[in-house]
Amino acid sequence: MGGAIGLGNITAVAEFNVYADPEALQIVIQAGFKKVVMVPLNCTHMSKYTSDIQMKFTEMASQINPTFTRMVNELTAFVRNSYIGYGLDPENISWHDAIAIGHAVAPEKYTDVDMKVTVVYGNGAGISEGQTIGDSRSSEKNCTVVMAMDTDHFWTEMFEAWRLAAQSSKMTS
Repeated sequence: MGGAIGLGNITAVAEFNVYADPEALQIVIQAGFKKVVMVPLNCTHMSKYTSDIQMKFTEMASQINPTFTRMVNELTAFVRNSYIGYGLDPENISWHDAIAIGHAVAPEKYTDVDMKVTVVYGNGAGISEGQTIGDSRSSEKNCTVVMAMDTDHFWTEMFEAWRLAAQSSKMTS
């Protein structure tokens, strides 16, 4: 999970993970791997963990394991408060890394676009530092970029994962 095509979350054009180490992504993209998949904000922002979805989670998981449920909700509250502190909408949080795992498990539920991806970094990059630029027109494609997802499928799988985690968690009051 990382990157964004045409948007950002740490700057206007850079996603946090890539911004933190843009050269690392460029090295991976240029390494000659058979396939590199990038799940950017373009995809992960499609699935908002709203208060309504959190309430459904709470209702489901608290019947199985109230301590596990409290832990997830406390982490969610921390993220929501962080969003407020940054002037962002606390209803717009996403389970970014879980979405990347979802793609690995069920790639057919996602929309992949092969692109040539380049990362901006280094001396003089300035406000573009960490930007990921994707060009689907290029004949030199080096990355599969996940641009969309079946959000209903994601939430069905996420709730099943939470159910199993709540059941198997050894967390108690």
